[in-house]
Amino acid sequence: MQTEELLHTLLSQNYQSPIICFHNEIEGERTIILDSENGTLFSILEKTLFSFKDQDDNSWSTAPKSIYINNKEYYPEVGDSIMRSDGVTHYFTTKEIVLKKALSYFTKFILYYGLQVKRRICHFEEVSNETKYTFKLSEKKFKHIEYKKAKIYISYN
Repeated sequence: MQTEELLHTLLSQNYQSPIICFHNEIEGERTIILDSENGTLFSILEKTLFSFKDQDDNSWSTAPKSIYINNKEYYPEVGDSIMRSDGVTHYFTTKEIVLKKALSYFTKFILYYGLQVKRRICHFEEVSNETKYTFKLSEKKFKHIEYKKAKIYISYN
């Protein structure tokens, strides 16, 4: 997928709780997708700086022109990384990799509407007087997808 398609896919979804989406154009265009339970974060600033932080505080971002660490200016390039004293690592990479990391995490929270369908098919064979009989049992179950904790299905054979 192209970068714009990946970005559109990520930003155009309806997410389940605990995912929160913010968009702010007042102080520069900034978009944030946040998992409020564990702090996983994806952010875009001015469509140029892409950043993803996982639940262990490790982060990946596109390389900015410069960055200040301990009052020293650094010029990171793609492939560079910085490790803090507490073991947390910050990786500088391409926006495609940052987008793919964000997509792989946040797609499991996309809110789908409709029915969840479960199917099971069992085949039985019986041999009697050199004649082979085959039976097929098909079971289908339906459940409303928003109520994942419900154990109730509508089924028919």
